[in-house]
Amino acid sequence: MSNFLSTSNSPWQTNTISSNAQYGRKTGLIVGSGNSALDLSKLEIEFRTTQADFNAPSTALIRIFNPSPNTINKIQKEFTAVALQAGYVNGPFGVIFNGQILQTKTGKLDNVTRFLDMMCADGSLYHNFGFVNSTVAANASNQDQLNATKQALSNANVTVDPNANTTISQTGGILPRGKVLYGLGSLYNDQLADKTGSSWYIEDGKLNFVPLNGYKPGEAVVINSTTGMIGVPETTEQGIMVRCLLNPKLKLAMKVQLNNNEITTTTVKQLGGYPTYTSIPLYATLNPSGIYRLIVKEHMGQSRGNAFYSNLICLNIDASSNQVQTYG
Repeated sequence: MSNFLSTSNSPWQTNTISSNAQYGRKTGLIVGSGNSALDLSKLEIEFRTTQADFNAPSTALIRIFNPSPNTINKIQKEFTAVALQAGYVNGPFGVIFNGQILQTKTGKLDNVTRFLDMMCADGSLYHNFGFVNSTVAANASNQDQLNATKQALSNANVTVDPNANTTISQTGGILPRGKVLYGLGSLYNDQLADKTGSSWYIEDGKLNFVPLNGYKPGEAVVINSTTGMIGVPETTEQGIMVRCLLNPKLKLAMKVQLNNNEITTTTVKQLGGYPTYTSIPLYATLNPSGIYRLIVKEHMGQSRGNAFYSNLICLNIDASSNQVQTYG
Protein backbone atom coordinates (compact mmCIF):
# COMPACT_ATOMS: atom_id res chain seq x y z
CA MET A 1 0.00 0.00 0.00
CA SER A 2 1.49 3.35 -1.04
CA ASN A 3 -1.36 5.88 -0.90
CA PHE A 4 -3.64 6.13 2.14
CA LEU A 5 -4.93 9.58 1.30
CA SER A 6 -6.02 11.26 -1.90
CA THR A 7 -4.02 14.35 -2.82
CA SER A 8 -6.80 15.91 -4.87
CA ASN A 9 -9.91 15.83 -2.69
CA SER A 10 -9.24 18.90 -0.58
CA PRO A 11 -12.24 21.30 -0.46
CA TRP A 12 -9.83 24.23 -0.42
CA GLN A 13 -9.70 25.35 -4.07
CA THR A 14 -8.26 28.86 -4.24
CA ASN A 15 -4.55 29.35 -4.80
CA THR A 16 -4.52 32.84 -3.29
CA ILE A 17 -4.52 32.28 0.44
CA SER A 18 -4.91 35.03 3.00
CA SER A 19 -2.43 34.83 5.84
CA ASN A 20 -5.44 35.26 8.15
CA ALA A 21 -6.43 31.68 7.29
CA GLN A 22 -2.99 30.27 8.10
CA TYR A 23 -3.36 29.75 11.81
CA GLY A 24 -4.77 26.97 13.95
CA ARG A 25 -2.28 24.36 12.78
CA LYS A 26 -3.53 20.89 11.92
CA THR A 27 -1.68 17.65 11.17
CA GLY A 28 -2.62 14.18 10.06
CA LEU A 29 -0.42 11.09 10.23
CA ILE A 30 -1.39 7.59 9.13
CA VAL A 31 0.89 4.56 9.05
CA GLY A 32 -0.03 1.12 7.82
CA SER A 33 0.47 -1.85 5.58
CA GLY A 34 -1.98 -3.70 3.36
CA ASN A 35 -5.48 -3.23 4.76
CA SER A 36 -4.26 -2.35 8.25
CA ALA A 37 -3.65 1.27 9.24
CA LEU A 38 -3.18 3.34 12.36
CA ASP A 39 -4.16 7.00 12.76
CA LEU A 40 -1.59 8.89 14.84
CA SER A 41 -2.93 12.38 14.10
CA LYS A 42 -3.64 13.22 17.74
CA LEU A 43 -0.07 12.60 18.88
CA GLU A 44 2.56 15.32 18.93
CA ILE A 45 4.72 15.07 15.82
CA GLU A 46 7.61 16.92 14.23
CA PHE A 47 8.35 16.65 10.52
CA ARG A 48 10.68 17.75 7.76
CA THR A 49 10.08 16.78 4.13
CA THR A 50 12.32 17.44 1.13
CA GLN A 51 11.10 17.06 -2.47
CA ALA A 52 12.76 18.15 -5.72
CA ASP A 53 12.04 18.23 -9.43
CA PHE A 54 14.80 15.80 -10.40
CA ASN A 55 15.39 12.07 -10.37
CA ALA A 56 16.03 11.46 -6.69
CA PRO A 57 13.66 10.10 -4.03
CA SER A 58 11.73 12.57 -1.90
CA THR A 59 12.44 12.14 1.80
CA ALA A 60 10.77 12.79 5.13
CA LEU A 61 11.92 12.62 8.73
CA ILE A 62 8.96 12.30 11.08
CA ARG A 63 9.31 12.21 14.86
CA ILE A 64 6.46 10.98 17.08
CA PHE A 65 6.54 12.01 20.72
CA ASN A 66 5.52 9.53 23.44
CA PRO A 67 3.98 6.77 21.33
CA SER A 68 2.77 3.67 23.17
CA PRO A 69 4.96 0.54 23.21
CA ASN A 70 2.34 -1.19 21.05
CA THR A 71 2.49 1.61 18.45
CA ILE A 72 6.27 1.46 18.37
CA ASN A 73 6.17 -2.31 17.90
CA LYS A 74 3.67 -2.10 15.02
CA ILE A 75 5.65 0.58 13.19
CA GLN A 76 8.93 -1.26 13.64
CA LYS A 77 7.70 -4.74 12.72
CA GLU A 78 4.49 -4.43 10.72
CA PHE A 79 3.81 -1.08 9.05
CA THR A 80 5.67 0.00 5.91
CA ALA A 81 3.79 3.01 4.49
CA VAL A 82 3.15 6.53 5.77
CA ALA A 83 0.96 9.47 4.76
CA LEU A 84 1.54 12.89 6.30
CA GLN A 85 -0.92 15.79 6.14
CA ALA A 86 -0.41 19.35 7.34
CA GLY A 87 -2.18 22.68 7.13
CA TYR A 88 -4.67 24.75 9.06
CA VAL A 89 -8.08 24.30 10.68
CA ASN A 90 -9.78 27.02 8.62
CA GLY A 91 -7.34 27.12 5.71
CA PRO A 92 -5.55 24.81 3.30
CA PHE A 93 -4.98 21.28 4.58
CA GLY A 94 -3.72 18.31 2.61
CA VAL A 95 -1.11 15.63 1.98
CA ILE A 96 2.49 16.85 1.97
CA PHE A 97 4.18 13.45 1.87
CA ASN A 98 3.16 9.93 0.89
CA GLY A 99 5.79 7.20 0.90
CA GLN A 100 7.43 4.24 2.60
CA ILE A 101 9.08 3.84 6.00
CA LEU A 102 12.70 2.84 5.42
CA GLN A 103 14.16 3.04 8.91
CA THR A 104 13.07 3.72 12.48
CA LYS A 105 14.83 4.85 15.62
CA THR A 106 13.44 5.03 19.13
CA GLY A 107 14.77 6.30 22.42
CA LYS A 108 14.30 8.95 25.10
CA LEU A 109 14.93 12.68 25.06
CA ASP A 110 14.71 12.77 28.85
CA ASN A 111 13.28 10.66 31.67
CA VAL A 112 9.67 11.22 30.61
CA THR A 113 9.78 11.87 26.85
CA ARG A 114 10.11 8.93 24.48
CA PHE A 115 10.34 9.39 20.73
CA LEU A 116 10.09 7.35 17.57
CA ASP A 117 11.79 8.61 14.41
CA MET A 118 10.68 7.40 10.99
CA MET A 119 13.04 7.92 8.06
CA CYS A 120 10.85 7.76 4.98
CA ALA A 121 11.17 8.07 1.21
CA ASP A 122 8.85 8.38 -1.77
CA GLY A 123 9.95 6.34 -4.79
CA SER A 124 13.09 4.97 -3.17
CA LEU A 125 12.26 1.35 -4.01
CA TYR A 126 11.94 2.22 -7.68
CA HIS A 127 15.07 4.37 -7.78
CA ASN A 128 17.22 1.76 -6.08
CA PHE A 129 15.60 -1.60 -6.88
CA GLY A 130 13.25 -0.98 -9.84
CA PHE A 131 14.87 -3.51 -12.15
CA VAL A 132 13.61 -3.77 -15.74
CA ASN A 133 14.01 -6.92 -17.85
CA SER A 134 11.98 -6.38 -21.00
CA THR A 135 12.08 -5.67 -24.74
CA VAL A 136 10.41 -3.24 -27.11
CA ALA A 137 9.75 -3.95 -30.77
CA ALA A 138 10.90 -1.93 -33.77
CA ASN A 139 9.13 1.39 -34.27
CA ALA A 140 8.45 1.60 -30.54
CA SER A 141 7.29 4.99 -29.32
CA ASN A 142 8.34 6.75 -26.15
CA GLN A 143 5.06 5.53 -24.66
CA ASP A 144 6.02 1.93 -25.48
CA GLN A 145 9.36 2.38 -23.76
CA LEU A 146 7.72 3.79 -20.66
CA ASN A 147 5.22 0.91 -20.65
CA ALA A 148 8.16 -1.51 -20.59
CA THR A 149 9.11 -0.18 -17.16
CA LYS A 150 5.61 -0.39 -15.67
CA GLN A 151 6.17 -3.73 -13.98
CA ALA A 152 9.13 -2.29 -12.07
CA LEU A 153 7.00 0.73 -11.19
CA SER A 154 4.15 -1.48 -10.00
CA ASN A 155 6.48 -3.59 -7.85
CA ALA A 156 7.54 -0.35 -6.12
CA ASN A 157 3.92 0.84 -5.69
CA VAL A 158 4.45 3.70 -8.15
CA THR A 159 1.86 4.66 -10.76
CA VAL A 160 2.31 6.82 -13.86
CA ASP A 161 0.69 10.24 -13.81
CA PRO A 162 -1.78 10.28 -16.75
CA ASN A 163 -0.26 13.50 -18.09
CA ALA A 164 3.27 12.08 -18.21
CA ASN A 165 2.45 10.23 -21.43
CA THR A 166 1.48 13.50 -23.10
CA THR A 167 4.82 15.05 -22.22
CA ILE A 168 7.01 12.24 -23.55
CA SER A 169 4.93 11.84 -26.72
CA GLN A 170 5.45 15.45 -27.84
CA THR A 171 9.04 14.88 -29.01
CA GLY A 172 11.58 12.13 -29.42
CA GLY A 173 10.43 10.07 -32.41
CA ILE A 174 10.44 6.26 -32.51
CA LEU A 175 13.06 3.55 -32.24
CA PRO A 176 14.13 2.32 -35.72
CA ARG A 177 14.64 -1.22 -34.40
CA GLY A 178 13.92 -3.35 -31.38
CA LYS A 179 15.67 -2.74 -28.08
CA VAL A 180 16.44 -4.74 -24.94
CA LEU A 181 15.77 -2.97 -21.65
CA TYR A 182 17.86 -4.54 -18.91
CA GLY A 183 18.80 -2.55 -15.81
CA LEU A 184 17.34 0.00 -13.46
CA GLY A 185 14.16 1.63 -14.70
CA SER A 186 15.40 4.99 -13.46
CA LEU A 187 18.18 4.91 -16.06
CA TYR A 188 15.65 4.42 -18.86
CA ASN A 189 13.60 7.28 -17.42
CA ASP A 190 16.74 9.40 -17.65
CA GLN A 191 17.06 8.50 -21.33
CA LEU A 192 13.42 9.34 -22.03
CA ALA A 193 13.75 12.65 -20.21
CA ASP A 194 16.91 13.59 -22.14
CA LYS A 195 15.31 12.67 -25.47
CA THR A 196 12.08 14.58 -24.80
CA GLY A 197 13.57 17.65 -23.11
CA SER A 198 11.84 16.98 -19.82
CA SER A 199 12.53 16.21 -16.19
CA TRP A 200 11.10 13.28 -14.25
CA TYR A 201 10.42 12.72 -10.59
CA ILE A 202 8.15 10.77 -8.26
CA GLU A 203 5.74 12.70 -6.01
CA ASP A 204 3.07 11.09 -3.82
CA GLY A 205 3.69 7.73 -5.44
CA LYS A 206 3.24 9.00 -9.01
CA LEU A 207 5.82 9.18 -11.79
CA ASN A 208 5.81 12.59 -13.50
CA PHE A 209 7.43 13.88 -16.68
CA VAL A 210 7.31 17.67 -17.19
CA PRO A 211 8.92 19.70 -20.03
CA LEU A 212 12.04 21.59 -18.94
CA ASN A 213 10.57 24.74 -20.47
CA GLY A 214 7.10 24.10 -19.07
CA TYR A 215 5.14 23.47 -15.91
CA LYS A 216 2.25 21.43 -14.54
CA PRO A 217 -1.23 22.72 -15.40
CA GLY A 218 -3.29 24.77 -12.99
CA GLU A 219 -3.35 28.19 -11.43
CA ALA A 220 -0.20 29.62 -9.91
CA VAL A 221 0.10 29.69 -6.13
CA VAL A 222 0.45 33.33 -5.13
CA ILE A 223 3.17 34.00 -2.54
CA ASN A 224 3.64 37.54 -1.24
CA SER A 225 3.63 39.54 1.97
CA THR A 226 -0.16 39.17 2.34
CA THR A 227 -0.37 35.42 1.70
CA GLY A 228 2.15 34.11 4.21
CA MET A 229 5.56 34.96 2.77
CA ILE A 230 8.24 35.17 5.44
CA GLY A 231 11.26 37.41 5.03
CA VAL A 232 12.43 38.46 1.59
CA PRO A 233 12.98 36.17 -1.45
CA GLU A 234 16.49 36.26 -2.88
CA THR A 235 18.12 35.26 -6.16
CA THR A 236 20.98 32.77 -5.75
CA GLU A 237 23.03 30.52 -8.02
CA GLN A 238 20.57 27.70 -7.31
CA GLY A 239 17.38 29.68 -7.96
CA ILE A 240 15.09 32.11 -6.17
CA MET A 241 14.90 31.20 -2.49
CA VAL A 242 11.50 31.80 -0.90
CA ARG A 243 10.17 31.07 2.58
CA CYS A 244 6.49 31.09 3.48
CA LEU A 245 3.96 29.62 5.86
CA LEU A 246 3.36 25.99 4.93
CA ASN A 247 1.03 25.54 1.98
CA PRO A 248 0.05 21.93 1.10
CA LYS A 249 -1.14 23.04 -2.37
CA LEU A 250 2.47 23.52 -3.45
CA LYS A 251 3.44 20.75 -5.87
CA LEU A 252 6.64 20.23 -7.82
CA ALA A 253 6.92 21.81 -11.30
CA MET A 254 3.85 23.99 -10.72
CA LYS A 255 3.65 27.75 -11.24
CA VAL A 256 4.40 30.12 -8.37
CA GLN A 257 3.63 33.82 -8.62
CA LEU A 258 5.92 36.27 -6.81
CA ASN A 259 6.12 40.06 -6.64
CA ASN A 260 9.40 40.95 -8.36
CA ASN A 261 9.74 44.16 -6.34
CA GLU A 262 9.92 42.02 -3.18
CA ILE A 263 12.89 39.94 -4.43
CA THR A 264 16.48 40.76 -3.50
CA THR A 265 18.63 40.46 -6.61
CA THR A 266 22.37 40.19 -7.25
CA THR A 267 24.25 40.99 -10.45
CA VAL A 268 27.88 40.30 -11.32
CA LYS A 269 29.96 42.99 -13.00
CA GLN A 270 32.34 41.79 -15.69
CA LEU A 271 35.62 43.63 -15.11
CA GLY A 272 37.76 41.62 -17.50
CA GLY A 273 40.57 39.30 -16.56
CA TYR A 274 40.16 35.57 -16.14
CA PRO A 275 37.68 33.98 -15.89
CA THR A 276 35.04 36.05 -17.68
CA TYR A 277 31.42 35.15 -18.19
CA THR A 278 29.47 36.64 -21.07
CA SER A 279 26.35 34.54 -21.55
CA ILE A 280 25.97 32.40 -18.42
CA PRO A 281 23.88 34.04 -15.65
CA LEU A 282 25.47 33.32 -12.29
CA TYR A 283 22.31 34.18 -10.37
CA ALA A 284 18.68 33.30 -11.00
CA THR A 285 16.93 35.76 -13.29
CA LEU A 286 13.56 37.45 -12.81
CA ASN A 287 10.54 36.92 -15.01
CA PRO A 288 8.72 40.16 -15.91
CA SER A 289 5.38 38.43 -15.35
CA GLY A 290 6.40 37.20 -11.89
CA ILE A 291 5.69 33.57 -12.83
CA TYR A 292 8.22 30.95 -11.70
CA ARG A 293 8.52 27.17 -11.66
CA LEU A 294 8.81 25.37 -8.31
CA ILE A 295 11.77 22.97 -8.41
CA VAL A 296 12.46 22.27 -4.71
CA LYS A 297 10.16 22.38 -1.68
CA GLU A 298 10.82 21.64 1.94
CA HIS A 299 8.07 21.52 4.56
CA MET A 300 8.81 21.59 8.27
CA GLY A 301 6.98 22.02 11.53
CA GLN A 302 5.93 20.64 14.89
CA SER A 303 2.29 20.13 15.81
CA ARG A 304 2.74 21.64 19.27
CA GLY A 305 5.82 23.75 18.65
CA ASN A 306 6.94 26.37 16.16
CA ALA A 307 4.92 27.49 13.15
CA PHE A 308 4.76 25.44 9.95
CA TYR A 309 7.12 26.65 7.21
CA SER A 310 7.85 25.90 3.56
CA ASN A 311 11.24 26.64 1.98
CA LEU A 312 11.09 26.86 -1.80
CA ILE A 313 13.47 27.19 -4.74
CA CYS A 314 11.99 28.57 -7.96
CA LEU A 315 13.28 29.23 -11.47
CA ASN A 316 12.33 31.79 -14.11
CA ILE A 317 9.72 30.64 -16.61
CA ASP A 318 8.13 32.78 -19.28
CA ALA A 319 4.43 31.97 -19.23
CA SER A 320 3.79 34.08 -22.36
CA SER A 321 6.40 32.35 -24.52
CA ASN A 322 5.40 29.91 -27.24
CA GLN A 323 8.27 27.73 -26.03
CA VAL A 324 6.60 27.10 -22.69
CA GLN A 325 4.45 24.02 -22.58
CA THR A 326 1.82 22.71 -20.24
CA TYR A 327 0.90 19.08 -20.23
CA GLY A 328 -2.51 17.57 -19.72
